[in-house]
Amino acid sequence: MPSCVLRYCVNHSRKISKEQGVTFHTFPGPDHENRESWIQFVQKNRSEKMWLPTKYSRICSAHFKEDDKYITKTGRVYLKKSAVPSDHPTKSPEPEVIEPLSESVSSSDSIFDSPKKIALKKHLRKESATNEKLIEKIMKIQRQNTYLKRKCAFYKTILQNLKDKFNLDLDLNSQNDLMTKVEVINLHKPIIKKNKRSKH
Repeated sequence: MPSCVLRYCVNHSRKISKEQGVTFHTFPGPDHENRESWIQFVQKNRSEKMWLPTKYSRICSAHFKEDDKYITKTGRVYLKKSAVPSDHPTKSPEPEVIEPLSESVSSSDSIFDSPKKIALKKHLRKESATNEKLIEKIMKIQRQNTYLKRKCAFYKTILQNLKDKFNLDLDLNSQNDLMTKVEVINLHKPIIKKNKRSKH
């Protein structure tokens, strides 16, 4: 069953019928003047400079302009001899919705991959990039949390020292004494700075 050789095109004869307006066309023969144009179009589309067609290679009609096609009396769709693939073709059927992948797929594309598999790989790479960004954010938050815990422990030690020194009646674990703690720290910042320098 033929499928379109162009990257990210999901048209396949198993899923697309002629009644839907999509047909599959072989490459022009070796002596045809437009054969090289067809090959260069596919090479550019697939980003593969060394790509060459085989006898099974096909390009679907969705990549040709309507002016390049003609229909016989029997209803068969053919391409004119002057037809070449276009970057602005007629509208093709809507592609299938890509579901999240449940199995691992190689991140590198191969010339033997089907258009659908290539599209799935592209989707996987996009999801992987999103996951990496989320992991970076989580790690950053964890580092910030660790820093704040250390800072909190440091100030708690300072408050305990001030409490002992000035006989302050403070519950270091009570939120009601929060403002009092802040006031004490502000009043005795020189002591805190001195303790920091002594530790270094």
